[in-house]
Amino acid sequence: MLGLTTYLNHTGHRSVVAADPRGVLAHRLTQTGLPTTGLTVRNDLDVFAGLRLRRLVRKGAYQVIHFHTARAHALSPWLRGLRVKRVATRRMDYRVRSRRIARFLYEDNVDAVVAISQGVHSALRAGGVSPARLHVIPSGIDTARFTIAGNQHAHQRTVQGIAPDERVVLAVGALAERKGHHTLLRAATLLQRNGLRLRYLSGGMSPSARLVGGRVLPERSGYYLGYRMTEALVAQRGLAESVRASAHEFQEAEDRARGVQSA
Repeated sequence: MLGLTTYLNHTGHRSVVAADPRGVLAHRLTQTGLPTTGLTVRNDLDVFAGLRLRRLVRKGAYQVIHFHTARAHALSPWLRGLRVKRVATRRMDYRVRSRRIARFLYEDNVDAVVAISQGVHSALRAGGVSPARLHVIPSGIDTARFTIAGNQHAHQRTVQGIAPDERVVLAVGALAERKGHHTLLRAATLLQRNGLRLRYLSGGMSPSARLVGGRVLPERSGYYLGYRMTEALVAQRGLAESVRASAHEFQEAEDRARGVQSA
């Protein structure tokens, strides 16, 4: 979101982000000097958020409204009748449960849907969304922003306990079956049997991990290394020495999140 907004504004397009003023995104946008306006959405049925968004769109004379998340997309019906184009981006590759909901959200209340992969496109088609609405635009990042100096690279290896000549495989993604972490572990087993030992770092939150003591942890509370959920399988496959356990700072983020209820 930050990268897209930066690009649009730097290429002469006026792009304003409606975001929770308490959130990290709004803070980062303000720091960068990019335009933002406050919009707090409590849930998918937040009537007040829908009315506020409609007022913002009418007052700002916008031409295109881009919904980047499912919660934002749920507000699209509130913009009916306005002279704007509505675009929704879909990143999840699981099928929409109800064809009626799929038609309501992805056909009746948007002009176009961006699927970030062919898998997402296929899931939407399976849910009954017309191909005329769908456009595949793969997600991308500016890798140059994440280039680090050699001394920083060496420092991070030392912090993580990784030897200078050790190769590292990094897997980042929600600890859900469809993300394919089990495929990585199977591959690691085969590689190890053939004498190739790599170090594996796996980071991501399980969908069920946000439920702690009957409360829901807010997504902004931080992702942590999900070692608890994989350590049994890792031990079973004899990979315990190859798979990195919890990083201290991620564990602290998880601990701080406990007891905090999402809005």
